[in-house]
Amino acid sequence: MKTTVFSTHKFEDHHLISANNGKHKLNLLKVRLTENTASLAEGSEAISLFTSDEASAKALKKLSVLGIKFIALRTAGYNNVATEKAGELGIKVSRVPDYSPFALAEHTILVDTKTGKIGYFGMDVYEEEEGLFFEDHSDEILQDDVIARLMTFNNVLITSHQAFLTDTALTNIADTTIYNLDCFEKQIDSGNEIASN
Repeated sequence: MKTTVFSTHKFEDHHLISANNGKHKLNLLKVRLTENTASLAEGSEAISLFTSDEASAKALKKLSVLGIKFIALRTAGYNNVATEKAGELGIKVSRVPDYSPFALAEHTILVDTKTGKIGYFGMDVYEEEEGLFFEDHSDEILQDDVIARLMTFNNVLITSHQAFLTDTALTNIADTTIYNLDCFEKQIDSGNEIASN
C-alpha cells in the first residue's frame, strides 16, 4: 500500500524501512502534515503521522479528497487527529498503544515510602510541547510561560520528548506501524484502531 510518512526523523527511518521489508511503498517526508502540506500525500492510500503532525478537520478533508483511507500513527497519543472528522470521512486511524515498557522512565513516580511524599515525578509528554522540541531554538526567546517557569526551579530538569529514543522502542513503534498498515490493507482489525467519537 502506498503510504506517505510525514515528519520522519533520521533516528526512525531505518527502523521503518526494516520493519516494512518492502511490503508497502513508503514515501518518507521530513515535512509535517498540516492543511497546507496535505497535498503531498497525493497518490497514497494511507499516511503515517508523528506527534507534531496536524490532522485537523480541514487537513483530513483534503486528505479524503486525495483518496486517503487510513492513518497509521507512530505514537500512542492521538490528540493531533480530529478523530470525529476522520470517522465522518471514513478514514480509519490506528496508533501504537504500547511500545516499550521500560523506555519511558519519565512516567515513573518514585515515592519515598518513609514520608509518603512523592520523591520524583516525571512525565513523557507536555500537552503544549508542539514546536518546542525536535528543533534548535537556542537563539530564540522562549514563549512558553509554563516551561519558562519550570526552568527557574533548581529541582526541575526538562529534556526534549525523547524517552522513546531507545532501539527497542523505535523498533516496536516501526513494527506496530507496519502491522497496522498490513491490517488496513487486508481489511482486518489490528486491535489498535481508534474509535471515532
